[in-house]
Amino acid sequence: MKYLKRGCLAMMLLLISACDIPSLDTVLATVGAEHITRQDVIYRIGIAKSYGHKKPMNEQALVYEIDDALTRQVAAKVGVVVTKQDVDALAAYLDQHSKTPKILNAVKWVFGDNMDDYLRIYVAPRVLNRRLQAWYAQHVAGKQRPPAELEAAIAQSSGGQGKSAFDAWFRQQAQGLPVHIRDERLRAGVMKKFPDLWWLASSSR
Repeated sequence: MKYLKRGCLAMMLLLISACDIPSLDTVLATVGAEHITRQDVIYRIGIAKSYGHKKPMNEQALVYEIDDALTRQVAAKVGVVVTKQDVDALAAYLDQHSKTPKILNAVKWVFGDNMDDYLRIYVAPRVLNRRLQAWYAQHVAGKQRPPAELEAAIAQSSGGQGKSAFDAWFRQQAQGLPVHIRDERLRAGVMKKFPDLWWLASSSR
């Protein structure tokens, strides 16, 4: 009876600890109305490993996901659209012409049969970044400059190396987008490891 009670107690503790583990659908951060889940971060870590990073960080993976979410929302703000056909076309091009097919295959292995998430997280941002920069070059470059104080802040945060005018414009467009890191441990880690992130000061829990 004594051992039976111990066994039941151990099982209860195991169940309790399992309940404390966040699910893959747990929302770690939000950018505007977009949710970034634990699964998204795990995928991003897998991509980093595919590229040879030995110890990719949860914090870095989350930062990448937030940056992509900001890009999507700035693009939507100025009317830049990427269609499913655009994304499928780049995916097909990568399959046929990738200069690093081993890396591409490793990335695909991370997503398994989940092609939708592969396209959403790995392929679509590449299309959107190019499309948004092309839109900027056509509609903004040479016609307007970001405020001087914004350019100065960007130069200071980048160690004086200077960021492109596109980066300054992008940050200006993204300034009003709320970033919330819900996971306290991740938020503390991001603040410690990436204290100069331009959107961090305006983010909240």
